[in-house]
Amino acid sequence: MEIKATVEGKRISLRGMEPEADHLLVLRINSDGSASEVFNGPSAPVWAAAGRIQSNGQRVVSLSRLMALQTKVSADQRLQEVS
Repeated sequence: MEIKATVEGKRISLRGMEPEADHLLVLRINSDGSASEVFNGPSAPVWAAAGRIQSNGQRVVSLSRLMALQTKVSADQRLQEVS
């Protein structure tokens, strides 16, 4: 599992050529300190949607693209919230 977080960003960076983890959880930290879930599901579709590898070895994917991919993730593919 890989967890990414961004503060007021519009994209995240992934390092490498392919996913090391089967699952990806992306959170956006809001200005009030709360967090909202952007993506929670299998990492393979995100890697497929990410841009080409940059000179620093990272691939970038926008939060809007992640939100679109999230709509295709079924409930049984998501990590369940624990309270």
